[in-house]
Amino acid sequence: MSDTTDKAQALLDSMPYAGDSQNGALVLTILLSYLIGAVLTYLGYKGKQMWLLTWSVGLMIATTVFGVAFFL
Repeated sequence: MSDTTDKAQALLDSMPYAGDSQNGALVLTILLSYLIGAVLTYLGYKGKQMWLLTWSVGLMIATTVFGVAFFL
């Protein structure tokens, strides 16, 4: 397993900016999914659509958990 990790790290080191661009894309994805979840939560509440409200709150919870795990 260590050999595979070393090869993957060597591959990333050979590509300039590869690690930074992936982190930036993940941060953007986290922010967008949280924003989408907030908007859909509001729309679900206003439209009295329980399935949309539940799904949106679940999206925001999952995004928060993923964001905390990513930044730790």
